[in-house]
Amino acid sequence: MKPTKSFLGLRETLLQQGREEVFKEAREEAIKQGMEEGRVQIMREYIEHFLIHRFGAIDESLASSIEPLLKWSIADLARLMLELSSLTRDEFLARCQALQNRNGTH
Repeated sequence: MKPTKSFLGLRETLLQQGREEVFKEAREEAIKQGMEEGRVQIMREYIEHFLIHRFGAIDESLASSIEPLLKWSIADLARLMLELSSLTRDEFLARCQALQNRNGTH
C-alpha cells in the first residue's frame, strides 16, 4: 500500500518537530555547559587573586590546591578565603588538604 500525501506530510511535520526538539535540547545543554565553564573560570580567577595577594606568587604547591577548590560551594570557598589572611602558606595548604580528606573533594 502506497503512503498517502497526508501521511507523508504528517511524517515530515513530526520529523521537523523532532529535529527542532533535539536542537532545542542541544542548545540548552550547550548554554548550561557554557555557564558552568564560565563559573569555573571566575572561581579560578577569584582563588588565584586571593593567593597572589596573600602569598605574592603561586608556586606549584599552591597551584595544585586550586583545582580541588573549584569543586567547592561558593559559601565554603568564601569562608576559606576569609580565613586566608590569618594563615601561613603551609597552614593554608594543610587546611585545604584536611578539608579535602574530610569531605572527599568537597
